[in-house]
Amino acid sequence: MAVRREISDEGAPSPEQVAALFAAVPPAVTAVAAGRAFRVVWKNNSGGLTCELSTGPDRCFVKWAPAASGIDLASKAVRLAWAPPE
Repeated sequence: MAVRREISDEGAPSPEQVAALFAAVPPAVTAVAAGRAFRVVWKNNSGGLTCELSTGPDRCFVKWAPAASGIDLASKAVRLAWAPPE
């Protein structure tokens, strides 16, 4: 039996609001990118960002969080160490 789910845009941010969320990329992310193309792929409720750098064999992800966010990026690095580069 198939389950049908209704998808609603109610309460979803406008395209302008989404663009504003991702407009201000911290200088630390730009420095790590070192001229490579990148894009923000996620912003969490604490203000942390996940950015995708490059494509193809050089593709990687960078996580950034404001110092006051309480996010422990060192422990995240340990948890993500199992994921080998492609």
